[in-house]
Amino acid sequence: MKTKTIISNILARKEGEGGITSVYFVACGGSLAAMYPAKYLLESESKTLKVGYYTSNEFVYATPKACGKNSLVICCTKGGTAETIKACQKARELGAATVAVVGFEENPMVKEADEYIVFGGTAQMSKNNLALVLMMAFELLYQIEDYDKYEDAVAAYEKIESVNARGREYFAPRAKKFAMEYKDEPVIYVMGGGPTDGMAYAFEICSLIETQWMHAVKINTGEYFHGPFETTDKNLAIVLLMNDGRTRPVDERVMNFIQKYAERYSIIDAKDMGVNLFPDSVSEFFNPIAIYPALSQIVAELAIIRQHDKTVRRYMWNHVEY
Repeated sequence: MKTKTIISNILARKEGEGGITSVYFVACGGSLAAMYPAKYLLESESKTLKVGYYTSNEFVYATPKACGKNSLVICCTKGGTAETIKACQKARELGAATVAVVGFEENPMVKEADEYIVFGGTAQMSKNNLALVLMMAFELLYQIEDYDKYEDAVAAYEKIESVNARGREYFAPRAKKFAMEYKDEPVIYVMGGGPTDGMAYAFEICSLIETQWMHAVKINTGEYFHGPFETTDKNLAIVLLMNDGRTRPVDERVMNFIQKYAERYSIIDAKDMGVNLFPDSVSEFFNPIAIYPALSQIVAELAIIRQHDKTVRRYMWNHVEY
């Protein structure tokens, strides 16, 4: 597995300099959201690593002072986002080890990084940036701290395609129903937390706002009762992503409330999507991977029923200065 080789190479280079003591995930939009599960994993399981999570331009202009020769900076961009390339350059200037997670070999960020890996080019979720960066995080845990759940993580990775195939089959008719019901919404609340907080953000900012020009608000399930629940009524459209694992009680609290006070809600439960087919010891960290097919099917169905192709943009890619 290339992720294993990448981390081995990085650690070998830094062995005589004190090793790696901090990890920063840097990207924009959906690429940043895709790295959230890895951030969540390291923050949850690592006993020694400091973890940072930055949108690219903030990393460039407000670079963390702790970033240096004992840092690993993982930058992700599918097509060569300029500010992410600058962030990668900045990290190298500071002496940090860098990994470029890119959508194609010719991506200019490859030249700015110590190591790189190509994602996409296939419908396989195991080749997606989310899965690959998550496995890098498991490799860091194993190679630095001898993580005792590593073998289960590798076994889980090997099950991704079969779990997702089951999830797609289960959710296909539900995706069509969702698109029909929510296609004309003035605003949709998207709620998630724990390991799927990034997935909820990606669905909001990329799937709904960017590709469908639909107004949406992402809310962490743990924050819902600290302000946002005041807008809940019978007309508000809500999508709730339910984790299985330690943070499920947080999601269940939201579920119980909206089932009582809302009417127009959809609950996408990782349990229904097959997360329990992954080894129990690490299944929590695969919640976003289990839920992903549901969200990808929803946006595909919305694009069809709304006659708004996912590739249509008003400003992006249209030679507009921004």
